[in-house]
Amino acid sequence: MFKDKFKKELDAINPSAELESAVLDKIRQEKERISSAPKISYKKRWISAIAAALALVIVSVTAFNLPIFNGSEHILNGDISTSSNSEDLFVDEDLTESNFENQDQQPSQNAPTSITYDAAYKLFDKIAALREAQKDHYNGDNTASKSANSDDGQSNLTDTPSVNDTPSKNYTETNIQVEGVEEGDIVKTDGEYIYVLRSVVNACTIYISKATNGKLSKTAFIHLYHTPYSDLYDYDAEIKEFYLCSNTLVIIISAERKTKSFEGDCTIAMLFDVSNPKSPQYIKEYVQTGNYTSSRLIGDNLYLFSQDSLYGFETIKKPDDNIGYTYEHKRFWQLPKIGVDDRVLNDIDEKNLYAFDDEVNLEYFLAVSIDVKKRKRSDSKAIVGGGSNVYVNNNAIYAVSSEINYFEAEKEYIPKTYIMKFGINKGKITPLAKTNLKGTVLNRFLMDEYDGYFRIITTTRKYRRNNCCAFFSVIGIDSNTVYVLDKDLKTVSSIKGIAKGEAVTSSRFMGEIGYFCTSPMNVNVDPFFAVDFSNPKNPKILDSLEFPGVVNYLHPYDDNLMLGIGETESGKNVKLIMFDVSNPKKIKRLFTLNTNVSCAYNSFNVSNGHKKINILKDKGIICFSGETKYNIYKFSKQKGFSPLEKNHFSAKTDEDGDIYSSWDDSIRGVFIDDYLYVCNAHGIVSYMPFKGNKKISEILFFNYP
Repeated sequence: MFKDKFKKELDAINPSAELESAVLDKIRQEKERISSAPKISYKKRWISAIAAALALVIVSVTAFNLPIFNGSEHILNGDISTSSNSEDLFVDEDLTESNFENQDQQPSQNAPTSITYDAAYKLFDKIAALREAQKDHYNGDNTASKSANSDDGQSNLTDTPSVNDTPSKNYTETNIQVEGVEEGDIVKTDGEYIYVLRSVVNACTIYISKATNGKLSKTAFIHLYHTPYSDLYDYDAEIKEFYLCSNTLVIIISAERKTKSFEGDCTIAMLFDVSNPKSPQYIKEYVQTGNYTSSRLIGDNLYLFSQDSLYGFETIKKPDDNIGYTYEHKRFWQLPKIGVDDRVLNDIDEKNLYAFDDEVNLEYFLAVSIDVKKRKRSDSKAIVGGGSNVYVNNNAIYAVSSEINYFEAEKEYIPKTYIMKFGINKGKITPLAKTNLKGTVLNRFLMDEYDGYFRIITTTRKYRRNNCCAFFSVIGIDSNTVYVLDKDLKTVSSIKGIAKGEAVTSSRFMGEIGYFCTSPMNVNVDPFFAVDFSNPKNPKILDSLEFPGVVNYLHPYDDNLMLGIGETESGKNVKLIMFDVSNPKKIKRLFTLNTNVSCAYNSFNVSNGHKKINILKDKGIICFSGETKYNIYKFSKQKGFSPLEKNHFSAKTDEDGDIYSSWDDSIRGVFIDDYLYVCNAHGIVSYMPFKGNKKISEILFFNYP
């Protein structure tokens, strides 16, 4: 019959389920509408109905963006690429994509390409073979070579710098890199309640305390191992940090998950309703495989990043006539997975799995967005290649990973930085471009996007491979390079050979001007550079200023002043420096203060080092945690730095009155109005730092009710 023939033709073009349903419904409606006209033949009725349906096709595709083809084919950059039509094992609102507004951001010709499961496994085999070839070279080589740079323990660290001064709220918030892009921390406040993380093996707990004019009272606590699905985590499960958003506490957890369907490292976003902080209510947890890399919160959208190896090992027990049995470890490929609560973790959909055209490494980077207010997963994308460094602004994610390889042509070990760019818009994540550069990046503050251009600073070190333990050791520093990349991550310009023999120790961008400091290995002397990016195709170093000591963190104090926090020339104490950058062509060192705070365990330039710092310009104070105390220094443009009458405020000791070490990394300072609350893993102590410096109240978390 005619309608059967049409159905076959419709099936032949393989429409999406949404479009096929819409077309058939329209045909049925049109057929019923004209059925009252007896003079119209059966065939003509169908032709009329189909014509109306075709009009619907045009409107649907152009106006409403209905997908044309089903999951077996999709369009990317004008070409049809194969993909999977596989469905999740269960349908859940958290695993289906939301409807998004159209984005201006479109994948470039340089974008990662979508890849099927089968193609992914073949790519993994190819990369593994290349890695084996590299290993053969390593095993036969024991010489040092001229080359490059690695993170050396510095982990992931973001357009417009954020300056946490003169907050409109009556309380301080986490020191962040980009305005409008919130970061997780181990202490947060809403101005009435203070949330503090105590991270101890088998005892990860978030304590909630009420703070009223300096007086503290115990409110509630959330113990990781008292949550509904904690039995799925191993004993090393750990709360990394958390957020407060829309009366919701979002706890980021790193754990090894053990279920029948999956066993391995996972990153978890667990949500609690804290509209009544006295009684937090568990909502849901979102699970993704891989080790926790970083996260950001933009509005109500949480972006959660993890990475992991593309392979695992299966242990096979085999009988043995001599010793009874032996164990064989067999490698198998694994894909990134996502899930909710205790449900089965499913492989990420093929349409959301991407790969570079060239090989990278046997890791994947998984980016997931969660609408905290609506409490549903919005999107997920995975790319073959790691992402240990993450820079995020309001429009994009830049995931960066580094790898050291031996290149026969150059006869040297050359580390490369691989960069993946994603566009973000209200939870939608779109892979846009990728590239690689020579050298590696210290932390995320060496990356920035401004006016459509991405600026990044890399350092190239020289390496030797230690064959006995298969690790690389740094034997020297080559130099540094400033790169400017366009929206497609194509290099527009660069400045090479900067500060030979020195490595970048800190950086900050202020619009068209970028600032960074470098230092030779094992020498505490820093030059301070100013770079003009007003012409992205021709960046220029405007000035450099050498000074004793090392700057580990740069913070814009205002439009004309840049604060540096680092180490004295002896390397023993924390140093404060204020630079005059009103004229970038002639930068000046205005004031310097060598504090008596030890920097033996200083880590201001690593992943969360900047979160230990608070700058309150309206009060003219600079605060940072150090040793076992919270330290406050005054600053004025006339007199420079000076300590308060009492400038070291002690954190809480444990139940026995002891501090576990000479450096407490869990200390944070929170201001609510003029009251200071010094928080750490043991408890909270409140002070009046500006009125007599007296201690007011304290809470010990031990035996917290």
